[in-house]
Amino acid sequence: MDEQEKQKRLIAYADGELEGQEKLAAQEQIVADPQAAEAVAYYTKLREAVAKSVKDSTPSMPAHLRDSITQLAQQSDDAPVIGRIGPARFMRWAPAMAAAVLVAASVVIFNQSQNQTSPGASTVPAIPVIAMNKADSERFSQRHAACTSMRELLHQADWPTNVNELPVALTGHLGASPYKGMDLSKAGYKFDGAGPCMAPGEPSAHLIYRPVDDQNQTPISLWLRPDDGRYDIPENMTHQVNTEGSSTPIYIWRHSGIIYYMVGDSMSHVMEAKSQFAD
Repeated sequence: MDEQEKQKRLIAYADGELEGQEKLAAQEQIVADPQAAEAVAYYTKLREAVAKSVKDSTPSMPAHLRDSITQLAQQSDDAPVIGRIGPARFMRWAPAMAAAVLVAASVVIFNQSQNQTSPGASTVPAIPVIAMNKADSERFSQRHAACTSMRELLHQADWPTNVNELPVALTGHLGASPYKGMDLSKAGYKFDGAGPCMAPGEPSAHLIYRPVDDQNQTPISLWLRPDDGRYDIPENMTHQVNTEGSSTPIYIWRHSGIIYYMVGDSMSHVMEAKSQFAD
């Protein structure tokens, strides 16, 4: 497959148009190539910003923000090389672009939230990749699929149904304190059950969050396990697992003595959900 075809596949993946083997091939490309991951994140956030511009009324916007989105549309040299937007593909978003200049603000705000410090930068940092053996990654994928489909497989009667009670219950089960704030409603998710789970090892817990009303979002699984030093990664830095053959993305980070494993179909949804946890 030549570079142009790879680019088209990444754009289709960001638009949620791929299924089956095509989706798997795109995910393998993203895992293997940090530049591809950067490009998909760029496409995804731009598409979400455009969609938001259709829904929201927009006040007048400073000229420098209008210029930001204009540069994106004109295939700015600052955009990810593999992920530049071809003219034909970009035209599908053009009416929404004309509808509101909020796109510019959305893109700029996202870049700022990702700690973009270099002048004029409009790229999104690629998520680093970490290795996990195939059996472990398949176990996470299978448990995620099963427990989000059949809630009764997960929830335990003596576990809280109120998200505000989660931290205390998890501390008792894990022997380590998780985030004090685990409400992801601002990211569009509601807590929908928890229980003990052996997927990451003993002791561990499995939590499920479901989208509130966005049909484009899918459930998220979150596992917590005391940090046993198995992953030598910086505190709070999200890593994507090299899942080799699995079609379900898995993300890992460390925080205050606990390892978090999050499974979700969309990288942007996972990163937004993670940003809502609070101490």
